Amino acid sequence: MKLKVANGGAELSVSDTTFGAEYNEALVHQLITAYQAGGRAGTKRQKSRAEVRGGGRKPHAQKGTGQARAGSTRGPTTAGRDASSCPRGTGSRSRAVRTACS
Repeated sequence: MKLKVANGGAELSVSDTTFGAEYNEALVHQLITAYQAGGRAGTKRQKSRAEVRGGGRKPHAQKGTGQARAGSTRGPTTAGRDASSCPRGTGSRSRAVRTACS
């Protein structure tokens, strides 16, 4: 197989077994994903309900206010808080690439 050089116009002869294979988009995606996953530290996570600062006292009385009972302003049922289903960073993000890539 002959390849033309962009600037000089010369030709290079390369191996057909190496450069003659068809483009495999799924394989390229798998390799890029594995490469990017290997560069991550894997330490990113959110604080749980126990680790969040504050929320030690009840926000209002248990009875007589007309509101639903609440024990903390930091719980997952409070508006804007969803710490019960937050990403904890415990899962492995590593990707395996098979050695026979063709």
